[in-house]
Formats: sequence, structure tokens, C-alpha cells
Amino acid sequence: PLAPGDGYISGLPTKLFGANLSAWNPYLQAGTYTFKDIGFQFLYLPSVLLMAIFPNPFGYNLLILTHYSLAGLFTFLFLKKLHLATFPAFLAGLIFMFSGFASAHLAHYMIITTMAYLPILLYAVETYLQSRRFLHLFLAALAFGLSLFGDYPAVSLYIGMVCFPYIWFRALTGQEVHSKPLSARLKTAAAASAVFPGGLLIAAAQIFPILESLPLVTREKITYEFFASFSFPVYQLPMLLFPYLFGANVSGPYPS
Repeated sequence: PLAPGDGYISGLPTKLFGANLSAWNPYLQAGTYTFKDIGFQFLYLPSVLLMAIFPNPFGYNLLILTHYSLAGLFTFLFLKKLHLATFPAFLAGLIFMFSGFASAHLAHYMIITTMAYLPILLYAVETYLQSRRFLHLFLAALAFGLSLFGDYPAVSLYIGMVCFPYIWFRALTGQEVHSKPLSARLKTAAAASAVFPGGLLIAAAQIFPILESLPLVTREKITYEFFASFSFPVYQLPMLLFPYLFGANVSGPYPS
């Protein structure tokens, strides 16, 4: 029932104390200060509310499954917004919800709660590009801000790497703006791109402490050789599509 790995040894005990906004968690690492690090989601409102209502394994499982469901639902809604037929949009939602990325990172619950905002952000951005209503632009910024509160900034960066080019491509080439002058298209693209600084401002309560702590962190100083040492060999490429092709909790077949 509980996600393995970090979800079992860290996720549930973290959520139990995070729901009470407790600064000290005696059941993690023989006692730890909750607000000292990312990964505790102490400012992630969906987690705080849900675990406050269900402070038990059921609440934790519901939190994880809700984000899987949101990922599939908003993929469906986003593709429907692009006028895709119902069945292929539904199938695409299932594919993204059960994709290799989502399945392989079940143990890292912060990744799951963060990656769910990719289709939400795409849906909100696409809705803004079609309606030009600033309410949808605010909702898009809120989605990006919540992804940052999800406590896995690398995945938020990946979300931006997908959404930023999409915004400019749609704003410059979409049918809705085909007849408009280039200056109007650029203005639309710039306005839609404001979701990223807007999301950073929404998550400023967490972003600024992270930036302040960077001089004390060692991971940004690792060598390329150390970073590349965790790469998959070529014969493990199928695991990108099927993470458990060679079994669970193993990294794949190794030559003798």
C-alpha cells in the first residue's frame, strides 16, 4: 500500500508531522528538524490538508494516488483542449499516468507529486492562449508554484523545459493568432511566459531559503565523472519504457 523506498521510511512519517506543521520529527533519522531541507513538503498545501484529515497510511496513499489521477485527468483535458477525439485523449492520459517515469519514481513520492503539474500547467496555458483571460494565466502560475512546493525542483525545471518552448510555439504559430501581426504574437508569448516568474514568486517562501542554503550544499560541486557514473549502459535502454523489465529493485543485467 505504501510507496517503497523513501515513501515508506520517510514519506509517511514526514507527512504525519508536516500536517501539524511540527518543526521536529522524532521518528525520522533519530529526530530531525522538519524545516531544514526540501523534501518534507511542509509548505505543500495539498499534502498538509489531506494528511490533516487522514493522518494515517490511508491519507498518504490517497495523496499519492490523487496525483497519479490528476496527471491522467489533465493530460486528457489538455488534449481535448487541442480538439483531440475522446478515446485517444483518454488513452494518452492512461499512458502518461502509468508511464515509465511515473512508475519508476513511485519510491520518490516528491517526484510524483511534482510531475503531476506538467499536464495541469499545459492545460492552463493552452486555455489562456485560447481565451486570453488572465485568470487562466494566474492558474498556470499557481500550478507552477505548487510544483515547486512539491519539493523536487529538478522536476519543476523539467516542466519548464517542456512548457516554455510550447508556449512560444503555440503563441507564434497557433491558428488563433495566424492572422495577427508578429508584435501581437510576441506580446502573447511574453505574457504567457510570465507564469514562470509568477510561479517562482508564489513559491518564494521556499525558493529563497533554498538559495540561501546553496553555499552549504555539496551536490552542485560534483564532477562530471561522478555525475555520469550513474548512467545506464546501452543495453538497459529498454528500461526507459519498461522500468521493471529486468525485475523490481534491480538496475538491470550486468555482464559477468
